[in-house]
Amino acid sequence: MARIEKQMEKLGERQQQLHDEMAAASEAVDLDRLRALQAELDDVDAQLAELEETWLEAGELVE
Repeated sequence: MARIEKQMEKLGERQQQLHDEMAAASEAVDLDRLRALQAELDDVDAQLAELEETWLEAGELVE
C-alpha cells in the first residue's frame, strides 16, 4: 500500500503542476499548449483513479 500511496502522491503533484501550467498557458492564450496539457491531465487523472481503486481494494484485503 505504501508504494501505491507514493505513486498517488507523485500523480497528485503532477496534477498541480499541470494546473499551474494550464493557468500560465491560458494567460498567454496558447491554445495548442492548453490542449496538450489537458490531454496529459486527463491521462494523469485516469492513472490516479486507477491507483485509488487499487489502493481501496488493497485496504479491503488487509482488513
